[in-house]
Amino acid sequence: MVVNGSKISLYQQIKDFQWQMQGVTFTANALLMPLESYNMILGVQWLSKLGIVNWSLKDLSMKFTINNNPITLCGTRVSFLQLINEKQLDKAILNSSIGIYLCFCHSQVHLINSSLSSHNPVNALSIQQQGELDALLDFYSDVFNEPRGLPPHRAFNHQIILKDGTDPINVKPYRYLVLQKAAIEKLIIEMKDARIIKDSANPFSSPIVD
Repeated sequence: MVVNGSKISLYQQIKDFQWQMQGVTFTANALLMPLESYNMILGVQWLSKLGIVNWSLKDLSMKFTINNNPITLCGTRVSFLQLINEKQLDKAILNSSIGIYLCFCHSQVHLINSSLSSHNPVNALSIQQQGELDALLDFYSDVFNEPRGLPPHRAFNHQIILKDGTDPINVKPYRYLVLQKAAIEKLIIEMKDARIIKDSANPFSSPIVD
C-alpha cells in the first residue's frame, strides 16, 4: 500500500543493493517500482535495521550506529533545484561544469525511467497480447479515437435548475500528490488542446448545462 491508500504489486527485487548517502554506504534489499518524482524511497524495512535512532526535527538530523560507527544524516531546508536565468547559466558553465553536469544527470534519469517503465511487469504485454490489443483498437477506432471537440448535440437534453440567489458550494481545497498533480495538469492541457474544455471563471465546480 502506498501513501495515497492504493495498492500496487511489485515483482522485482535487487538483493543487497548498495547506495550512498552523505558519504556513508548502505546495503539493503530494494524493490523496483516506477518513480517519477523521487529517486528512492526508504521505508520501515530499512529503518528497522538501524537499531535505536535519535531524531531531531529542529535540526533535521537522525543519529544511529552501524558496526559501532556513529552515523549522522542531516536534512536540508533549501531546495536542491533552483531556477536561474540565461546569464546565470552562462556564468555557471564558464566557471564550472555545473550546467553540463545537470544535463548529464537529466539524460541518465530519463534513461533509467525509460528502462524501468519498459521492464515493468505490471504494464508489460506479450507480443501476442500487444497484437490483439492493436487489432481491437483499430476495429473500434470510432470509439477509441481521441475526441477533438465537444460531443454532438443530442435530441434530449436536461437542465440543472438552481434556486434564486444560490451561492456556489464551498468546497475545501484538496491537496493532490506530486504524481497525481502532474498527471492532472497533463490531462487538462490535452483536453484544452482538443477543445473539450476551455478556461472559465465560473465559480461553480462544473458548468451548468442549459
